[in-house]
Amino acid sequence: MRKAGIKLACLLILLACLCGCGAREVTEGEPMKMTSFTFAHRGMSSGDCYTYTAEAAEGGTKLTLLLNAGNVTEELTVEEPVLERLGAIAGKYRLDLWDGFDKTKSSVSDGSGFTLSISLADGSTISARGSNAFPDRYQAAKDEITDVFAAFISWDSE
Repeated sequence: MRKAGIKLACLLILLACLCGCGAREVTEGEPMKMTSFTFAHRGMSSGDCYTYTAEAAEGGTKLTLLLNAGNVTEELTVEEPVLERLGAIAGKYRLDLWDGFDKTKSSVSDGSGFTLSISLADGSTISARGSNAFPDRYQAAKDEITDVFAAFISWDSE
């Protein structure tokens, strides 16, 4: 009987290890089909405070760029597949796993924060926010999102 118990315990340990010991590995997902995307970042300087919005519109994608803490606004409609590019980023960084993220590090009196809001083609939404607290892979996702919109900022806005 004792040998059977030891064998069972060894089997359970082996199964736990093969399953990653309970750790969940985040893998890249499929691109997400979006109807709108909004990303806002707040930082220590006005230049680090911006809101980017992309919405499906007739004839392309309507972009609204609020720059320098909202002191500069650019609105334009582009034919480029911006929502598709953002959907690829959302799938790559699994922004769906960010849904419901709402954290604040109150021990930090200054710093940065973000807000994310996505409307998907199937009618579902993703929303997340953080103040001095960020979801996994936030910085890499933020950098790629910023790169998409940076291509549309006119030199006069900076």
